[in-house]
Amino acid sequence: MSRTMKPITALIQISAACLLASGAANAQYGASACGGLANAYGPYDYRVERTGKLPIVDGAHFTPQVEFLIKGDRGPLGADLDYTLRASPNHHRALASVANWGVRTKGAQPPTLPRPVECYFDRAFRFQPDDTVPRLLFANYLNRLQRFAEAKTSLQVLSNRDDLQGITHFNIGMLLLDAGAPEEALRHAHLALSKGWPRSELADRLRAQGKWQEPEAATEPATGASSP
Repeated sequence: MSRTMKPITALIQISAACLLASGAANAQYGASACGGLANAYGPYDYRVERTGKLPIVDGAHFTPQVEFLIKGDRGPLGADLDYTLRASPNHHRALASVANWGVRTKGAQPPTLPRPVECYFDRAFRFQPDDTVPRLLFANYLNRLQRFAEAKTSLQVLSNRDDLQGITHFNIGMLLLDAGAPEEALRHAHLALSKGWPRSELADRLRAQGKWQEPEAATEPATGASSP
């Protein structure tokens, strides 16, 4: 992961395991705007092939100087990132790099990058809709641009799933808190705990904002309410 991402991405990187949620985004992106997924090499699922088919791509096009946005290796920086993300549209580390570049340049399409930043996330969502990491990275990207309402809308795609691991609920909660939604973050903090995730940073942040409730307290009836 890029060193310039927020700390949450260190947790995203170790997660074991969507389409853009807003109608406007769906109209703007998709295959017609961002291209089909067919590729001469791949495309390969990053979760499956990062130690199989993809090291040859990383060695040629996603070197450390590309990942950390220093310069391109086989050509312009944008061309190397694009090649990597055509071979593996859900390449977690390359998506993080593209997001970092978009935040750094404050533009929808950094120089030499063939597609807008959001197209690479759209392609990842279409390629592997069940991969939670691109969705988390996208919400983090939107938060960093202070597009908080869009980040919350995007996270709803994950929030509605019932098969998530504790670490994913933790990451969703952290991102929702960044987006100014502490009540929703609290729900995911409780879900993370119920699934055995031990890290306390989310609960600590909620306590600091005066928003934390113990899971039992959150489900207890109000004082004076009659028992069923």
